[in-house]
Amino acid sequence: AFASPFAGKEWKTILTVSYRYRVLDDSDPRIRTGLEISKSALQEMQRRLSLAKVDFLVVLLPTKESVFRPRLDNVDRHRDLVTLAGTEDRLRDELKGFMTELGIAYVDAVPGLRKSVQQPYFADTDGHPNTLGHRIIAEAIIGYLESDASSRIGRVRE
Repeated sequence: AFASPFAGKEWKTILTVSYRYRVLDDSDPRIRTGLEISKSALQEMQRRLSLAKVDFLVVLLPTKESVFRPRLDNVDRHRDLVTLAGTEDRLRDELKGFMTELGIAYVDAVPGLRKSVQQPYFADTDGHPNTLGHRIIAEAIIGYLESDASSRIGRVRE
């Protein structure tokens, strides 16, 4: 009920959809409250760092299931995956919109992780990125910093 194996051409793992959905299901008031507290915390971090003239960058990390989803031929085989994916996408979009409104810079790690040729996660139930996954996330951050560097050069924060 809590784990489903996936074996594709290049990637394989054990997905834990039900487990991941429990912490993203914002119809649960505890999860929704946690999201609202997180948004307030991000806003306060932005305020404090701005006063200190320090740049702030948020990195959005997906669930392993979200990264694997486009590689799955039969999503129905993985109970609740469609619900998890839809909820995660909606909450990520909500956070992105919130941060955009406040001028908080962010990097979304989903695209880089999804387009990796080699698997960026472990082949077991561990939902954390493996060494390659961490490298992909770091490269996304470096890419943002390098692309944003030209706008920061010569800019004086007042």
